[in-house]
Amino acid sequence: SSGINAEYGVNMKHELADNKKEIAVLEKDNEVRIGQLHEATSGDMLRFNNLAEQQRMLVEREAWLNAQLEESHKETNQLHEELVSTMKDLGGCKVTIKYMDKEIIVVTS
Repeated sequence: SSGINAEYGVNMKHELADNKKEIAVLEKDNEVRIGQLHEATSGDMLRFNNLAEQQRMLVEREAWLNAQLEESHKETNQLHEELVSTMKDLGGCKVTIKYMDKEIIVVTS
């Protein structure tokens, strides 16, 4: 019976040693995986920051374009008023103005 116990003890030691080796391999794998995840994550963060910066620039550009558009609308309205005023001074007439693919017909009397 003591022979069986001794053999059992030796087997247990071997099994423990094998388990420790497996655990060491798994830990190494995990370290590698964590390293890869960190790299991927920092890559994603860089891309995210670049996209956020691009978006910020686009929003600024849009605001600038809107301001330009508003300015040109004001100018167009002003020119329109001046034209109508001039036509009234000349007496009643009908004029067709082509502006940005639109036809604006102005009749004054």
